[in-house]
Amino acid sequence: MYLGFSPLYMRTNKDVVVFTLVVTGSLFFFSFGSAFFNSDILHLHKVSILSDVFYKDNKPVRDVGSPAYVSHDNVRDSLVSDQKMFGKYMQPKLITNFDANANMSALPKTMSRLHALKQGKKAKVRIAWFGDSMIEGDLLSMEFRKEMQQYFGAYGVGFIPVNSITAKYRTTARSNASGNWEEESFKTKDPTAPLYLSGHTFFTNDGVITVADETLKDTTQVLEKSLLCGPASNTISLIVNGKQKEYRADKMVNRLLLDSSNMHTIEVSVRDGRLPVYGITMEPGSGVVVDNFSFRGITGVELGKVDTALLADLDAENEYDLVILEYGTNLMFRPNDTDYSWYTKPIDRVVKRMKKAMPNTEFLVISTADRAFLYDGKWQTAIGLHNLVKLQAELAYTNGISFYNMYENMGGDGTIARWAESSPPLASEDRIHPNRKGAEILGNMLYESFMSDYNKAGNKHQ
Repeated sequence: MYLGFSPLYMRTNKDVVVFTLVVTGSLFFFSFGSAFFNSDILHLHKVSILSDVFYKDNKPVRDVGSPAYVSHDNVRDSLVSDQKMFGKYMQPKLITNFDANANMSALPKTMSRLHALKQGKKAKVRIAWFGDSMIEGDLLSMEFRKEMQQYFGAYGVGFIPVNSITAKYRTTARSNASGNWEEESFKTKDPTAPLYLSGHTFFTNDGVITVADETLKDTTQVLEKSLLCGPASNTISLIVNGKQKEYRADKMVNRLLLDSSNMHTIEVSVRDGRLPVYGITMEPGSGVVVDNFSFRGITGVELGKVDTALLADLDAENEYDLVILEYGTNLMFRPNDTDYSWYTKPIDRVVKRMKKAMPNTEFLVISTADRAFLYDGKWQTAIGLHNLVKLQAELAYTNGISFYNMYENMGGDGTIARWAESSPPLASEDRIHPNRKGAEILGNMLYESFMSDYNKAGNKHQ
């Protein structure tokens, strides 16, 4: 009797061994690779193969000085154990930092500065509003700015990029860029210079920028009109309203004052192809400044491409009291998506990076607004939208920053579909974007919630 193995069996057994070694080696390679290299494309979750053998009690540790938990890996368990505070994210008409004391301002530093401004102190309270197509053309932000400036006094549109896809449709400013301009942006693979907060940087040897501020109600008000640009090794020569002026620009962000008068139009000619040009800013000498930094089609992760040294340079000049982050629309591009957990790590990294570079700035996360898809022939709120709003609230909660639920504030489920079908309509037919009238409503809603928080801080300043 022959008791040995057949050649076919031996070859099959050898193939199994080789296959096992290859798979095991590949898993080790990706495991070690993910530990040393961050990737927003490849998302690996940590799994313990001995989890059923060993048990470890990983209870989250609460940081008493902050609404965030130290252990971010266990954030959802932490939130479940503290639902009363975290549950505030679902409340409309509320800006919350998840503090147990509902009578305390969620943005105390910003509100303190606003109270000082209202009481007559000469200062600028600067707000940077980052977002996607929901705020492009200065939508939402223009109504918020108008209300803020009416209450606190003075006008001024703030930042205007050299060029924009919505330049012809923006009503708060008229702008035109003539000559030959080269542009680098978030979409540029290898930018040659740091990108500005807008996600753009421009270069020209013969360019002219003309901007007219359309927010002014009082033409006697003085406006400070400045060119924002990057560093230059030599003196910069600009032609401002037909007159040549010399400037020094030795910082990553330079604010070159072009004119300070009651004229609300400026024309500047640039003749230096190596100078990174960001845009024009038109501001009151004292008052509220709201800068719109919109970039179509992004999720907010792209802000990680802004140089931290540039952010720190801005912070050193006390540039922004408040940064608003409003994203989410571009995450919901498939109707049946419900899991956005892959977004948590990259956006959390961006927020931490910005907070570290801008320690003097407060942050506010605004949730996505309602958006709809066709389900069984009927326009309904995206089925994953609730999960995304909760994820955005968790982002704010775990980073110790404030949150505003725009989705709930505008009416919750079905709102954008009703807005698109109303007469007159308040949203476009895509059931994603509010139109100008709808954006005005949303901007006013935020203003009312903002002023409610302002009034909470009022007792401290009376």
